[in-house]
Amino acid sequence: MKQAINGIGYDLIIAQDQSAQEIERRAYKQLKRKTILSWCFAIAVMAVSMQWIHLGSKSTANQVSMLIALFNILYCGWQFYRTSWRQIMHGAANMDTLVTLSTAISFLFSTYNMGCSQ
Repeated sequence: MKQAINGIGYDLIIAQDQSAQEIERRAYKQLKRKTILSWCFAIAVMAVSMQWIHLGSKSTANQVSMLIALFNILYCGWQFYRTSWRQIMHGAANMDTLVTLSTAISFLFSTYNMGCSQ
């Protein structure tokens, strides 16, 4: 049962040595750290794209911004992508699916526009 529930993107907590509150507190701290890190990456992208941090040509700045944004998506947002993939494989959707679609479409469209403008 645990494997089936975990397979569709939910976490079934069966741990006798830890309380549910302790597990939730740890997950909250991890999510908080990733949120703060994600904001730092977003500010870095903004600083590079607004040329507050000058990296030479506009093309170089665009590529650095894209790499920072990609790392942000893959590291800080991976849990949303994983959960939404599991939901889609079981014919369901939730808010993680909305987050995944919006960030992936935005990133891919920006990458496409960057390629067209060069």
